[in-house]
Amino acid sequence: ASLAYTHGSPRTTPYFVGRRFKDLWHNHFNTGGPGYTMSQATLRKLLHNIEADQCSPNLKTPKEDVTISQCLTSLGVHLTDTRDAKGRERYHHFDPGWMMDYTPRKRDVGSQIPQESDWYELYNREWGMLFGADCCAPDSVSFHYVPAGAIRHMHALLHQCQINEAFSRSTIEANAQTQPYCRWEP
Repeated sequence: ASLAYTHGSPRTTPYFVGRRFKDLWHNHFNTGGPGYTMSQATLRKLLHNIEADQCSPNLKTPKEDVTISQCLTSLGVHLTDTRDAKGRERYHHFDPGWMMDYTPRKRDVGSQIPQESDWYELYNREWGMLFGADCCAPDSVSFHYVPAGAIRHMHALLHQCQINEAFSRSTIEANAQTQPYCRWEP
């Protein structure tokens, strides 16, 4: 089911969906990288309250995603888990190849913190992560940091081609400037 459908009418039901993170200061927020989606009801609520103190109208910060999330939470619009039934994410902070190839850094025996700080793993610790082919829902909404050539390539794969071989980030990047890596099926 679509995310909007599970939340009711976008005109009357406030919802705010995206890729949830919890930063090192314990802020829960939908990250702005891959974008987030809000209903018309949420947008109206935000517009009517944007100057309210709980929305920090005078705050100058590069973290608009944290500020918007805190504002909406204070207005009663909470973050929604956008993972599918198998726990795969729909909004992605990196490109598909990075998401499929990602593995967490090794830990010291008995340590709860990675040896080197890996912000991505730390920001996902509360709800865990899936790796490899399980990283991404088939009905994913967005990916961040995707080069223009790779976007064209993915569009062709999704809408014009049938994949005839497995591909990885290196395959996408190698073929992104020429033509899609696919077999045309009439």
